[in-house]
Amino acid sequence: MNHKNLYIALIIIAVILVIGLFCFLLIPPKNFPVGKIIKITEGSSLINISKQFKDESIIKSPVIFQSIIILIGGDKKVDAGGYIFDKKLSIFEVVYRVVKGDYHLPSIKIVLPEGIYLEEIAEILDKNLPEVTKEEFLFLTRGEEGFLFPDTYFFSPMTTAKEVVKTLKDNFSNKVADLEIDISKAGKNLEEIITMASLIEKESNSNDYEEKRIVSGILWKRIEKNMLLQVDAVFLFLIGKGSAKLTLSDLEIDSPYNTYKYLGLPPGPIGNPGLLSIKASLYPAESPYFYYLHDKDGNIHYAENLDEHNNNKQKYLK
Repeated sequence: MNHKNLYIALIIIAVILVIGLFCFLLIPPKNFPVGKIIKITEGSSLINISKQFKDESIIKSPVIFQSIIILIGGDKKVDAGGYIFDKKLSIFEVVYRVVKGDYHLPSIKIVLPEGIYLEEIAEILDKNLPEVTKEEFLFLTRGEEGFLFPDTYFFSPMTTAKEVVKTLKDNFSNKVADLEIDISKAGKNLEEIITMASLIEKESNSNDYEEKRIVSGILWKRIEKNMLLQVDAVFLFLIGKGSAKLTLSDLEIDSPYNTYKYLGLPPGPIGNPGLLSIKASLYPAESPYFYYLHDKDGNIHYAENLDEHNNNKQKYLK
């Protein structure tokens, strides 16, 4: 073989080796993390992301990964967040996913029922969302009882506590936006409406709007007449006890939330009310009643005076 042919042969071999190496670097690593959530932190540089992906066995070559992204102009577009890969992907497929922000994360369904307490919301989120702790959520929501809207939500597994709080508060704001003018006309502020709504939520049937409006009318009227509200629901908030378990000493607890001792509304909401209770608080129904109670089956019984109310107690609660 003359020198020319040898030179050509060496070039061909070198090209084959380079192509082979390039192809090898393009295919997924053996230990590709199928099914594992990979988090790209907000503000991470392309160099740090490529190193992270190499360490996580998502790619074999950080240089090739960076080069492809730069060539397609995606170096400014890599989306932070959590990604999950349900199968092994080539480096081109990985690039496509991170540039498009194609997370492939299944949403987590979170159901927050009407009247739920902040403490209960925190426990649900802590249990179901990997990035949320009970402690952080409660820290971020100090003073927000009543203003996080109960609803069904769908969150990414990578949703942070701050993002959850913003979603719940934004939902609340959207729900009450149409009521702001009427709240102003009613001569009450939003906190008063929500505080009353939180009482109504606990004191009435969750699906009966007319019952809620009657209860609302009774409670607002008692305030106007300088009568104690005597709402048992506050004790669920204070000490975790419902009406059936309350003792006379419980009714003497010295707390501004104790509506058996202090006139007017409690100093703030005792839960997070739903829209029906908020509307009932704003649009109370007129009635001749000043009292009400629920029997053991949950049916409500109204009374116009204390004697009638005591008779209802004897009739329905014994």
